[in-house]
Amino acid sequence: MSLGEASYRELAARLARDAEIICQELLPGGRIIGSEYRCRDVNGGQGKGKSGGSLAVCLKGKRRGRWADFADPQTYKGDMLHLVAAAQGCSLSDAAEWARQRYGLTVTRRDSRGRRREIRPRRVRLFDELPGPGRNSNREWAFEIWKSRSEPIAGTLGETYFRTRGITIPLPPTLRYSQALYHGWTKLHYPAVIAAAQAPNGRFAGIWRIWIADDGSDKADIVPARAGLGAGKGCAVRLAAAGPELGTAEGVEDCLAVMQALPELPMWAALASSWLPGLQVPDLVKSLVIFPDEDPEHTRKDGSSYWPGQDAARVLRRRMLREKRAARIAWLREVGLDPNAVLRRPGP
Repeated sequence: MSLGEASYRELAARLARDAEIICQELLPGGRIIGSEYRCRDVNGGQGKGKSGGSLAVCLKGKRRGRWADFADPQTYKGDMLHLVAAAQGCSLSDAAEWARQRYGLTVTRRDSRGRRREIRPRRVRLFDELPGPGRNSNREWAFEIWKSRSEPIAGTLGETYFRTRGITIPLPPTLRYSQALYHGWTKLHYPAVIAAAQAPNGRFAGIWRIWIADDGSDKADIVPARAGLGAGKGCAVRLAAAGPELGTAEGVEDCLAVMQALPELPMWAALASSWLPGLQVPDLVKSLVIFPDEDPEHTRKDGSSYWPGQDAARVLRRRMLREKRAARIAWLREVGLDPNAVLRRPGP
């Protein structure tokens, strides 16, 4: 079978050869036990006890790539394409398109005149359906905004907002734009950047809203000018696919600034200093670079001092080290700075 004729069987076989990497990407939090990758369920996570969880993916031998969730083996089982569909909350055909995109494959078919035509895989839209259990009104409303009340960011005031902040690199599809997004604190509508926040398993978790000025030159002059909806601790706006080394910062603008300066480093935005310590990354990430905001000193009610951005970065670094990953903090060494502020500084 040629590479151009990427059938379901061929795609499943290719995914099976990369089963360990695929499991780490789609089912984060699991672990390898013997010849199997084990996790709690199709959302990933570590199961209780020595078994490592009820979902098992075979990584070796003739059954490599076959899997089943023994908590519900009638529903959750099959080959690697079925696993992609279950983990991504999509159809089997969309899982196949996802695999074709991953490997850069095409499909060759005959048209009505019998001529062979090469059909490139269609681009699968992010989050075509609200996936996963535990739906709530905030998350459903966030998904409605993302899917039906926003548009691609290219050519909009949303793109203007990032360009005026010195960001020139292409903007990822996890960023969209709304011409008029309701601001609950002022009861008014403003243009806004909409960023998709993803849960540790890659599924849609909510949105991060950045209300901007009518000309896109800055954030809107309102409080708050940024807020989440549906997203929470452990989620992130993924501005690039994770690799063995991953970077993180609080803001979307900060992450894009770092990616512009360091094109080889993918970045995920944790969105808030209080969420940064809980950031969850896939097992394939072996090294994490943390870019904290250099916040000024704050005072607790008991009179003790703390620094939100810096303290959060230290907590995250310690957790990464406990997980046997390399981790370092890229300090800016000046109070009040964040990575995007550095990018926007005039002069050398």
